Amino acid sequence: MNPHDVLGVRPGASPEQVRAAWRRKVLATHPDRGGDEAAFAAVLEAYRALTGEAPPHASGVAPVVFFRRSGPAARAVRWWRRRRSGRTTERVI
Repeated sequence: MNPHDVLGVRPGASPEQVRAAWRRKVLATHPDRGGDEAAFAAVLEAYRALTGEAPPHASGVAPVVFFRRSGPAARAVRWWRRRRSGRTTERVI
């Protein structure tokens, strides 16, 4: 099947448009989200065909995600860091 049809972009689409379409299709066809593995593989292959590079995070390494910590211990750490930095006014978060 044509890579443009798989991703739903017109021929001559910009790299930004291809990436946006790829992202939408990956979220819709990912096996962890109830999608089909064959469709997911077709989307990855279409991205490779159109851009000439591997999709982001296709190396098997998950992206690093930082979570903001909350709770009394995290508030104490933030308070201590503000105190050490010399900023004594309270911030509203």
